[in-house]
Amino acid sequence: MEWKRKTIYLPNQNITLTYISNEHLLKDDNKLNPLLLIHGWLDSAESFIVMFTTLHQANIPFYAIDLRGYGDSDKPFPNTELLTQQQEVTDDETNLLLALSPIDKALTSLYSLPTFCKDLNEFVELKLAGKKVNVLGHSMGTIITQCMIRFHHDKLNKVILMGGASTLVNHKILEDMYESDDLLKSSINNLDTIEIMKKAKSEEAIKEFQNTSFFDLINHPPKKEIYEMVIRETSKAPCFMWKVGIEMMLQLKGHYLYNEFTKEDFQKINSSNVFVFFGKGDVLFTKEDQFKLLEQIGFSSEEEKNEHFIEFEGAGHSIQWDKGELVSSELIRILYN
Repeated sequence: MEWKRKTIYLPNQNITLTYISNEHLLKDDNKLNPLLLIHGWLDSAESFIVMFTTLHQANIPFYAIDLRGYGDSDKPFPNTELLTQQQEVTDDETNLLLALSPIDKALTSLYSLPTFCKDLNEFVELKLAGKKVNVLGHSMGTIITQCMIRFHHDKLNKVILMGGASTLVNHKILEDMYESDDLLKSSINNLDTIEIMKKAKSEEAIKEFQNTSFFDLINHPPKKEIYEMVIRETSKAPCFMWKVGIEMMLQLKGHYLYNEFTKEDFQKINSSNVFVFFGKGDVLFTKEDQFKLLEQIGFSSEEEKNEHFIEFEGAGHSIQWDKGELVSSELIRILYN
């Protein structure tokens, strides 16, 4: 089955998003809540493409969305006239002074965690008014999902956090990636930098980054079409999305828009409806990260943790690329239970 993107305009957010869906399954006699699939940093709706057919055959209506800045969705960039404004200085939560250029500051607002959540909330209201949704968030998508739990919990049913963590602040691997890339750290304060930021990263840089998301490229290579899809879709993210995405996750340069999510946030929904998926070969987030997340959700006993924690052998950070059919099977089991 061929999966084609559709478009939707969100008037309140003034942005057009693209998505992939089998929404024709949304019929009165289909009692299942629709499934919202939220991709990770630098990925797109196609990140879940291995799962689409299995979910469709199980009669599960789904929406895989290209978040703003990714895939084929709009990628708004601040007006370059902002360069003529005086540079501002912002005092962050630790009282360290950060000099933000007007462009940097505007990008922070355009691609903040609450902005992503507002997009998704309006999407759900327009497409699924009155229906609660099941949500699967992957990687950065797990942080966006936790933000949705905080602000839009009334729209959520079951939640699956896949390849995520309770927080990405002070995450050493992400910090090292940021500190080693002068382009990511640079201030966007002139036209030459803007021109570079609007281009895609090199294919070499894209492969270097995404190769770590797979379990074992050498001994257990993915299907050729899956690997090519990953590189193709990542190349749709301009350099400024690499920059603003990692700054959002690490809460740098003005992204002090949320505190670490807490048990109080997860108490807004039924914790028995929250599950954690983990690839045993994940080199970005550890098993320890997953158990911190489980405790944050509110699971205290080993029995509760084991019931809501699903570990996938032979899978890396992007579990759906290595074990897409197994992920789909576990997901179907949870959604039908």
